[in-house]
Amino acid sequence: MKAMTRQELADCAGVTTKTLGNYLRRHWDELWALGLRPRQILPPSVVEWLCDHYCIRKDG
Repeated sequence: MKAMTRQELADCAGVTTKTLGNYLRRHWDELWALGLRPRQILPPSVVEWLCDHYCIRKDG
């Protein structure tokens, strides 16, 4: 996995950045422990967790 912007991950998921933000808020404590910080690029650990948890395919 690689770091991604919120817009890039939202595009992969087929949702808006607002919806992605709702996903993040639901799991804030767990994602914070993985390295999520406000207004920064999503670190690889957070991208991987979100892709696994929400079945997001990064390759297409």
